[in-house]
Amino acid sequence: VVTANDVPAIRIFTTGSGSFPDTSDITLDLNGFSIRGPATCSGEGTTISCSGSSEFGINATIGDTRAVVVHNGRISGFGTALAIPNSQAGCIVRDLVVTENVFTGISVSDRGGSTPRYPCLIKDNITKGNGSRGILTTGPAIVTGNLIHGNGGAGIESVLDVLVGHGNTLHSNGGRGIRVGLNSHALISRTAIERNGLAGIEYAGGVASASLLIDNTVRGNGFA
Repeated sequence: VVTANDVPAIRIFTTGSGSFPDTSDITLDLNGFSIRGPATCSGEGTTISCSGSSEFGINATIGDTRAVVVHNGRISGFGTALAIPNSQAGCIVRDLVVTENVFTGISVSDRGGSTPRYPCLIKDNITKGNGSRGILTTGPAIVTGNLIHGNGGAGIESVLDVLVGHGNTLHSNGGRGIRVGLNSHALISRTAIERNGLAGIEYAGGVASASLLIDNTVRGNGFA
């Protein structure tokens, strides 16, 4: 178990003393261990309340040519459990249990633009009981096989890009089951979306009409 106060437990960066070489991809295998911060949450979904940290459990700030893999462990008690910004070269996040963080469980993003962009794969994770979103993607992402429940906000939120969601289970989140943001595209298939506080699936508008929904179960959700 790695414990931390109000600072990132693990910071991965690419400039300055101690940084990784610019040509290296990065794999962080937690080997089944837990990373725990000072934050706590009580309740779930619409009744959740969290306090205690605004920092990251893992913050992987990487360059345009470097991929990152984070897997096989548990992260709890931070502001955001795992953040991978600027992931132009893609990333893999799998086999994590992410719970009781004040804001978002898993957050991945890229810088956009015209350079080659590769998706992040978010696979076979459990995100539960976080104060806001279970998973946030700002950039192309494939989200598959995850169990996402009891978070205070949306189970999955995609902003300004492409989301492929397949085989996920989302229930009892306080917000939408899946929110597809303005001008995002989505393919959502074989996903169970049940008993969320707001709409099961919400499209924010723009060009999201190009999205596809295939063979999903959507029931018992709220409205708006």
